[in-house]
Amino acid sequence: MTWYSQSMGWIKKQQIENPSLSHDEMRKHCSKNYPFGMRHGYAYKAFLEAMRDAFGRKIAKKSKNQPDIF
Repeated sequence: MTWYSQSMGWIKKQQIENPSLSHDEMRKHCSKNYPFGMRHGYAYKAFLEAMRDAFGRKIAKKSKNQPDIF
C-alpha cells in the first residue's frame, strides 16, 4: 500500500467518523492530526497530495494592502 493510498484512506475514515464537521473544519482537523509522525519526506508529500485531492487547493486571498498593478 502506498503512502498516498494510506493517506487517502485515513482522510476518508476521518470524514466518516466526523460527519458534523464542515469542509474547512475537516481540512483543519486532518491537517492538525497528521497520522505519520514527523512532517518531512515522501510520506508527508503524499499526504499533502491526498489532502489536495480530497479538499482541493486552498487559494490565497488577495492582500488589501497591496495595490492591483494591472
